[in-house]
Amino acid sequence: MKLFLGIVGTIVVSVVAAEFSVLAPWFAERLLRNTARILPPAQRSRYVAEWLGELDAVPGQVVKLLFAVRVALRAPATRRGLQGLDPLWVALVRRLLVALVTAALAVARIGSRVLARMPIKRPALDGVVLVGDPDQPAPSILGAELDTPIEELDLSVSAYNSLKRVGVITIGELVTSSEGDLLNTRNFGARHVYEVREKLHKLGLSLREE
Repeated sequence: MKLFLGIVGTIVVSVVAAEFSVLAPWFAERLLRNTARILPPAQRSRYVAEWLGELDAVPGQVVKLLFAVRVALRAPATRRGLQGLDPLWVALVRRLLVALVTAALAVARIGSRVLARMPIKRPALDGVVLVGDPDQPAPSILGAELDTPIEELDLSVSAYNSLKRVGVITIGELVTSSEGDLLNTRNFGARHVYEVREKLHKLGLSLREE
């Protein structure tokens, strides 16, 4: 009975964690938009645009929610800064909360980068030659895949826009880039690198080794 309950508990926790990871970006966006309501009306649209732009560049689904919480904690100080100084104890408590959320955000970002650099176990692929194999010529079907637009990879909007911005149009152009090249691209974080590696892996392809 205990074993059965343990299995059920594990499944439930996994499902809840997966759902939370999917919904976290939506909650983060809603939190930022609601936070902007405490600001002066003339400033709301500018702050929302800035916050959403920064949110899009944050790697990781849960990390986005942490970023939104940090912004929400700082928002009252921004509003009160226009009206006068906060009481000392309020400022101290807020700074403590912001510091804690900032630390959690930093740890989550480091974890995302480590995850992006983890090696992927590749299954045997009969009849498919991986890019960079000097011993075998690439078959025509692989060449066709390399000419395929990156839209076919079904990447996230932020990853797709970042690649298009630097002129990466086809899968063939993408596989000539290394992880370092992608990380040096504006708004392209470790989460996006991991996403690209997974998409290419499904095609039996990989990024260029550094």
